[in-house]
Amino acid sequence: MQFEKIPCVSLSAENKAKCLEILGNCNILLKKWASYYNSRKYRWFCNQVFSRNTNPLNKIPANKIDEFNSDLQIIQSVRCKQEFLNGKTVEEAMIQQFTAMAEHHAKKWSKHANNLTLEDCLQESYICLYDAIYSWMPDGRALSTYIYVSLSHRLSKATNQQTRLFCPLSNNDLTLVSKYNKFICRSNHRMNFEEAVEKLNLTDAEINNLSKALNQVRVESSLGSDENSGDYTERRTLRFEDHIAGDEKVQVTFEKANLNAM
Repeated sequence: MQFEKIPCVSLSAENKAKCLEILGNCNILLKKWASYYNSRKYRWFCNQVFSRNTNPLNKIPANKIDEFNSDLQIIQSVRCKQEFLNGKTVEEAMIQQFTAMAEHHAKKWSKHANNLTLEDCLQESYICLYDAIYSWMPDGRALSTYIYVSLSHRLSKATNQQTRLFCPLSNNDLTLVSKYNKFICRSNHRMNFEEAVEKLNLTDAEINNLSKALNQVRVESSLGSDENSGDYTERRTLRFEDHIAGDEKVQVTFEKANLNAM
C-alpha cells in the first residue's frame, strides 16, 4: 500500500483561534471524563467517545450520565464539519496546520536511523501529532510548543528502540569516553584523537570502541541541537555527568542555582 502524506494547510490567525477554542474545550472535557478510566486507556477512551459510545465499559456513574451526554456534544464538535473551515473539521484543520512540523522531525531523525526509513518516521510523527493534539490542555504551554516537544521525544524514543546507532552506551564505553574527555581537557585540547589514545595506552579494541562511542555522541548531539528538544541526547549527557567527581558536580549545581553550600 502506497503511503500518502498529509497535506500542509496553514490557518488564518482568526480561524486558528476558533479551532484552539473548540479543541481546548474538547480536551478539558475528555480529561474530565477520562479520570474514570486507567490513564493508559486515554487514547482508547477518546476513540470510544468519538464513536458515540455513551458509557464505555459502564464506568461513568449513573448519576453522571446526563452530564456526560451533555458534554459529549461539546467533545464531538471537534469532528463536526465547520462552515468557517469550508467544510473541514477542527481535527483535520489542526493536523494539517502542524503537518510541516511533523515532517521536519521525521526527516531530521530518519537521516541517521539505520533501520528506519523516512516513511517509518513520518508515520510515527503523524501518530504523535494526533496524540499531542488531543492531550494538549489550553491552560498550559502553546499548542505549537507542546507538539514540538512531543515530536522530539517520540522520535528520539522510536529511533533509540529501532536502531543500534542510538542504543545506550555500555558502562565500559561511558568510562572510556569520560577518561578520554578528561585527558583532552587536561591537555588544554592540544592533542588530536590519535595522540590522546597513544598517551592513554589504550588497546586496539578500546580505541575502536572509543571511536564508535564518540561518533555516536556527535551524531546524537547534532540531532538534539534544537533548544528545549528534550531528546535522547540530553539524557545521554546526564549519564556522562555521572562520571564527574561528586564534589565538582555538587559545586557546579550550587553555582547554577546561585546558592551557597551549607
